[in-house]
Amino acid sequence: MGFESIKIDVTTLVAEDRIVMMEGVENYVIGGKPFSMETIGAFDINPDGLITRWRYSYNLKALTDQIEAAGFKAPT
Repeated sequence: MGFESIKIDVTTLVAEDRIVMMEGVENYVIGGKPFSMETIGAFDINPDGLITRWRYSYNLKALTDQIEAAGFKAPT
């Protein structure tokens, strides 16, 4: 099972100093079927503009429920 497409819709983006926080919805197409999941992330940015720390959170259960409802075996 591979991703045919991925699109991320950023709904909230805030930054202060070298910390950036993002909230969004990731939209996938797998086996011709659409799936989505809400995500949040926090990123530390160094003076050169590079990410030095990446923290990401999502509800894996919500995604695996969609995958199983579509008739696929969810990854374990």
